[in-house]
Amino acid sequence: MGLRSTAGLPLLGESDDAIYYTLQSRAYRVSSASKDGVRVLILTDTELSARGVTDSDTDVQTADLVWAAGDWKFTSLDEKGSKPDPVVPDSAQAVNAGWRSLAYAK
Repeated sequence: MGLRSTAGLPLLGESDDAIYYTLQSRAYRVSSASKDGVRVLILTDTELSARGVTDSDTDVQTADLVWAAGDWKFTSLDEKGSKPDPVVPDSAQAVNAGWRSLAYAK
């Protein structure tokens, strides 16, 4: 709340200019894997509102992880390269393409 006050924003979490950004991870797909590394594709819904005009999009993010010190560690996020076209989360097309829903309800 102190940071919001310092930035001149209302304490209730609303902006006078209706500016916000959200990103929700909806599904994942393992793109490649080895004994100590994995590349995961993450299907995300994003929403941006600037001065009351909202724009929504579904996109694919790439995450590279390695197994180190007993846990998975990110080595990169959204590395450039070939990615599949986004699909509608939880659709038959998404399931057929190998996307697995994350335990999250939008």
